Amino acid sequence: MAANPTPTNDDVLMARLTDMARACAEHGEALGMKINTGEVMEAALQAAREAKAEVGRLKKLRGDRRKALREADMAAERVLGRCRLRLVMFYGPNFNTQWDAAGFPDRSTQVPESQAKRSSLLTSLAGWFRGNPALESQDMQATAEICEEAHAAYRAARAAVNRGKSELRTAVVAKNAAMKKLRQRHRSVIRELKVLLADDDARWRLFGLNVPAQPSMPRPVPAAQAEKIPGGGWLLTWKRARHARRYRVQARRPGEEAFENQVTVKGLQARLPELPDNPAPEFQIIAANEAGEAAACGVAKADGQAPPQP
Repeated sequence: MAANPTPTNDDVLMARLTDMARACAEHGEALGMKINTGEVMEAALQAAREAKAEVGRLKKLRGDRRKALREADMAAERVLGRCRLRLVMFYGPNFNTQWDAAGFPDRSTQVPESQAKRSSLLTSLAGWFRGNPALESQDMQATAEICEEAHAAYRAARAAVNRGKSELRTAVVAKNAAMKKLRQRHRSVIRELKVLLADDDARWRLFGLNVPAQPSMPRPVPAAQAEKIPGGGWLLTWKRARHARRYRVQARRPGEEAFENQVTVKGLQARLPELPDNPAPEFQIIAANEAGEAAACGVAKADGQAPPQP
C-alpha cells in the first residue's frame, strides 16, 4: 500500500473515506466489490462523524461548565466577603479563637484564595450562623441560608465540570475507535481493489487513490543539517521526505556556482569524509523515487564546528 498510505490526520482520513464511499456506491457493484459496499462504507463514516461531533459538543459544553463554575465561585467569594464584614463587627479585624471557630483557615480573617478552602468555609459559616442566629444579617446578606445556597451552587457547578471530564474522556475513546475502524476500512478497500484491478488501471483514481503502477512524486526533504566530524569530513542528516525511496546528496564549494553530486543513499544520513572543512561547503538533499525527483531542500549551511563530544 506504499502508493496509497493511510492518512494519519482525522480530517484527511474522513475526506478520503467520503470519496471512497461514494465510489463504492457508484462503481462497486460493476467492479464486483463484495466486502466494502457503499452501505458498509457509509455506516462506518456516519459512526465516525457522530463520534467526532460528540467530542466537539462535549468540548463546547466543557467550556460552558467551566464558565459556570467560575461564576459560582465568584458568587461564593462575594458571599464570603459579606460574611466576613458582618463578623468583623463582632470579632474585630484580627484573627482570634472566634474566627477560628467560625471556620476561617490559615489563621487569617481574609477570604481564602483557593476554591477548595472557600467551599469549605461556606459550609463552616452556614453551621456557625445556624448555631449563632444573632450574628446573621439579611440586610448584609450574611445568613446561613445564603451560605448554603452559594455552597450548593458551587458544588453543582464543580460536579458538572468533573462529570464533563469523564464524559469527554469516554467520547474521545469512542472517536478514536471509530477513526481506527475508518483506517481499517481504508486498507480493506485497497486490498479488495488489488484483487479486482490491475496496478495500472486508471479506475483506482475513482476512489481517490493513486494508481499503484504510477507512484506519487516524492516531496522535498523538510530540513537538512551538516556538521563537521572529528578527524575531518562532514556528517549530513535530514528528515524523511514523503514518498522518497532514495536521497541524492550534493555539495557546493565556496566560489563555485553549481552543486555537485556526492553520494546517493536510502537512509537519512551520509558521511562525506573527502570534503574540506575550511572554507565550509554548502549542501542540499534531493529526494527521489521511481516517479522522479523533488525540488532540492533548502541549503544546510555548515557552521564549521565539530559536534560536542560525548
